[in-house]
Amino acid sequence: MILLKKLKKSFVNKTKRESLTYKFYVSTKYRIGKLINIRNYIGIGKKLEKKITSREKGNVKIQLGAGSGKFGEGNFHKINNYIASDIFGDLPIDVSKKFPLKNQCINTIFSSSLIEHLHQFEIDKFMSECFRVLEKNGVLITATPSLEKISNLLYGPGANEEDKLYYLNSHQKSLLGRKPTPARIINCMAHINYGHKFLLDYDTYEDLSLQAGFSKVEKLEIEDIKDIDLRESLINRGKKYWLHTEVWMSTKQ
Repeated sequence: MILLKKLKKSFVNKTKRESLTYKFYVSTKYRIGKLINIRNYIGIGKKLEKKITSREKGNVKIQLGAGSGKFGEGNFHKINNYIASDIFGDLPIDVSKKFPLKNQCINTIFSSSLIEHLHQFEIDKFMSECFRVLEKNGVLITATPSLEKISNLLYGPGANEEDKLYYLNSHQKSLLGRKPTPARIINCMAHINYGHKFLLDYDTYEDLSLQAGFSKVEKLEIEDIKDIDLRESLINRGKKYWLHTEVWMSTKQ
């Protein structure tokens, strides 16, 4: 195990996470994680249905991607009164595939730091599946790094210099010793590190939502979120999270 860790560190430092080989490594990690967690995928549809039927009708809420992308962290950001699903957790859903859920069985879907880990064609599938499983007037709430927000923070003429400096220096581990610059941070967030594949802005998210069938798309501030449990969870996410994260809501009418 120690030898494998040394080999991984040597490989990462050598490639600076910029090679196709590193991207293959990240993809392979998720496949291995799913394989290790195979026992929880067995009968997942029935497990989820049991969870759903135990909830108050009209108030069935599910969180997709409750973990942090690391093995064994399926409860990393578990939210009260939400069914917590994570690809490596007890109730795994692979959001790039068809959801093991019936049509129109959910009222609220929430995900944080999830959608940016999908390619755009996978986001199309994700949005369509969310639309399918939501009941009428159901909502999809998405918290994700916003390319517009990051760009404004790093390049905007009215950017807060203290926040900019904090954000630049909050990626030291990912930059592997290189000087933090706006371009390096954006590339780091977009594709070099964190397993991100497609960063969104609001306009792109709105277009993807409408294409999937949603009728209404809007930006949310913390105070706009009526769900107390969700609002409390988001408030506690920390400064770095909120320097790059926006929250958007798509409604099925």
